[in-house]
Amino acid sequence: MKTISMKIFAPTPLLFLLVMLSLLLNVSDAKAQAPTAPINLTAISETSNRIRLSWQDQSSNETYFIIERAQDTDDNFVSVDSVGTDTTEYIDIDLTAETTYFYRVKATNMDGESAYSNTIGASTVPITNISDEKLQALIRVYPVPTRDYLRVDISHQQSLPYTLVNLHGKVLQKGKLNNSFSLNMRNLPKGIYFLVIQIDELLVVRKVLKS
Repeated sequence: MKTISMKIFAPTPLLFLLVMLSLLLNVSDAKAQAPTAPINLTAISETSNRIRLSWQDQSSNETYFIIERAQDTDDNFVSVDSVGTDTTEYIDIDLTAETTYFYRVKATNMDGESAYSNTIGASTVPITNISDEKLQALIRVYPVPTRDYLRVDISHQQSLPYTLVNLHGKVLQKGKLNNSFSLNMRNLPKGIYFLVIQIDELLVVRKVLKS
């Protein structure tokens, strides 16, 4: 009887490395996925030059959100800003009074972009005829510039809602102010911020410099 001999070769280190690399790439490709589109985008006009946007985040793998704006619904949208992971609010500033703006938002990461959210429109309100003297009597913010704490004194009997935003309109802090209140800005980077305080039907905006 004729005997057939066979040799079994052990895989070389290079072959083993190539096989493992192929497996890792396949797993990575299977997991790679563009984020899901945000939903329920809303837009609220706060003043004659500010509109607040909010939406619901539907993904856990976005890198940032892109905010786009237009003044018509003919798809003439342009990107106005972007905000980071898990952010669901944005304040668009320096707008024109009594003007309608349309917005949409999409999420993005290294693997692609989501579809757009719903498109929503809002109109800025007319400019109100309120004197600076009256505003100064209602609210006092100091010291400006500040390094750590911002003091806010208000001539009003009730607690008032406030929002602190940066130059890009990103909401950093919000809550309610009492007659005399200290706002902690110690951990914020140097730069320009805006403190927005609602007094009855009036929104008072104060520019704050962190040094």
